[in-house]
Amino acid sequence: MAVLDGIHRIHRGTLAVLHRLVHDRELQLYDGSRLMSGQRYEEVRRLCGDISEKQMAEEKKILKIKDNFRIVALAEPPTIGSAKGQWLTPEILSMFLFHVMRPLSRMEEHHVLTKMAGGHLRNLSVWRSWFNKFFIQET
Repeated sequence: MAVLDGIHRIHRGTLAVLHRLVHDRELQLYDGSRLMSGQRYEEVRRLCGDISEKQMAEEKKILKIKDNFRIVALAEPPTIGSAKGQWLTPEILSMFLFHVMRPLSRMEEHHVLTKMAGGHLRNLSVWRSWFNKFFIQET
């Protein structure tokens, strides 16, 4: 799993790279190695004479993307009524499902923090501070 935190700040040129990974499940890395979908990987491996996965990685620099690989993208909500800050474009919508997460109620927040702290209430204030800093927006 890859978690892309802050996709609303991503440069538009980077979207082409992500588009290829999301839709084609293939990616050329900066060091020359390639990531390929399982099906395409097996086709190339057969063309190379059924060499081992280790040889594919070391000699051909081709790595297999597992079938259960997923990408999760996190972002701030788009700015409604403003031309600036509209990062949620048709191109991004074609790559990811979009869900708006409502803020947690205080009771839900307490439940999450208690579960995260493992029931250690002395740690609850630390968790609450951390949680508020990153997840709760004061209005």
